[in-house]
Amino acid sequence: MSERPPRLPRGLLVAAGWIGAAVVAAAVTLAAVSSIGSGIFGDSTRTLDQSEIAAALASSPAATGQQTSPPTGSPTATGSPASDPPVASATQAFHSAGGSVVARCIGRDAQVVTWTAAQGFRVEAENQQGHDVEIEFESDERDVRVKITCVDGVPTAEVDEDEDD
Repeated sequence: MSERPPRLPRGLLVAAGWIGAAVVAAAVTLAAVSSIGSGIFGDSTRTLDQSEIAAALASSPAATGQQTSPPTGSPTATGSPASDPPVASATQAFHSAGGSVVARCIGRDAQVVTWTAAQGFRVEAENQQGHDVEIEFESDERDVRVKITCVDGVPTAEVDEDEDD
C-alpha cells in the first residue's frame, strides 16, 4: 500500500487564501492610487512663490483689461466716442505684522485684490478701490493700517502700527 501525503487542515487553506487575496487587493489599490495621483496632476505640481503669483495675476485677462469673450447684443451709438478702460498695472503684495494685502493700480486708483489677516488679527476694510485704499488689521494688542496708493501706476504701501493700551 502507498502512503498518502499529509493533508493540510481546511481552515489553514482558507486563511492562506484570504491573506493572499488581501495582499493582492492592497497592491492593486496602492498601484491605482499612485497612478491616479501622478496621472492627473503629473510631476509638475508645485507651490508657486510670490513673484510667480504676481506675474500670473498681472497677465490675467482681468488685470490687463482684455475681454475674455465677445460682447453680446448689438452696438449702440453714443454722443461721444468710447474711451478704452484704464489698464491695470502689475499686482503687488505687501506684508505687515497684521497681515498681507495684494493690490494693483487701475489708472490712478488703487484696488485691493485680496487680503489675509495674520493669526490673532481681524480685518476692517473701509474702501477697496479709490485714490487711497486702507485696510486695517486689528488685534487685542495692536492695530496695523496699510494704506495703498498708486505712484506712476505702481501700487505702494504705507504701514502704520499702533499699540493698544
